[in-house]
Amino acid sequence: METLTARIFRPKAPYEQRISWSDNRRASTDALAGREVALERDDARTVTFTFGAHSVSWKDPGESSTVEAPYDAVELREGVFSVEILHPEVPGDGPWRREATSLALNTQTGGALFVRNTITLGEENEFRQDIYPCTIAGSGGRFPELSAELVGRRAYAEYTDGRAAEHVYLNPYRFAWQGLGDFDYSGAGCEDSTTWKLGDELFLLTWVEEWEPTGVVLLMDFAGLRNAGVILGRDDQGFFHFPCGARLVLLSRTTYPPGYEPAGVGGPSQRS
Repeated sequence: METLTARIFRPKAPYEQRISWSDNRRASTDALAGREVALERDDARTVTFTFGAHSVSWKDPGESSTVEAPYDAVELREGVFSVEILHPEVPGDGPWRREATSLALNTQTGGALFVRNTITLGEENEFRQDIYPCTIAGSGGRFPELSAELVGRRAYAEYTDGRAAEHVYLNPYRFAWQGLGDFDYSGAGCEDSTTWKLGDELFLLTWVEEWEPTGVVLLMDFAGLRNAGVILGRDDQGFFHFPCGARLVLLSRTTYPPGYEPAGVGGPSQRS
């Protein structure tokens, strides 16, 4: 039996990011090639993505130039796509910056989510994550909304055989995670997060880690028990952008007594 010893948790040692995050990821798809997808964002702006076989082009609102970049797409279930786009590096004299876009598209319902990740490294490191609920133009769809449906679930995602990350969804705005199996056990945390509902048992989870410039976007299908997304950031070896995917295993669900639900779940307290 392993002997437990006291540990100092802050500041914590970084865990190894440069491991395989995609062994159990669904195969990439070319199903979007030749398609034009116009996303009507909740800020009343529209961004149109034109997909080729290997690259996608678009023009950001307020910008005059078109951006073209490679993309990678996974079809998690029929008509549901996770798309990862790494923007070209832009030279300049200002602080070093990289941008990436994640798209979650549900062509069955017409709902979508647009996530822009921006890492700026200067005197202070900054990771910004801008999230826009969208509808696919012409679909008659509805904007995805924040969801509390995952609260109380405990699950793990096996990214490669023998290496997994456990998630415990504490409330609609915070979840805890830790490594399981062969994962580097310095990896654990409790992060501010958002959870968006994109369909039946279909959610987008986003977060930025508190102690290092690392962000994650995961489209999670709890019906098909798969996820796909990206982990990106900066470590001692430089910038990284890893499309990822895993098999999901649901471990348990917690049902809270009336009046003792986590914040943001259930109605007003009924305690007297």
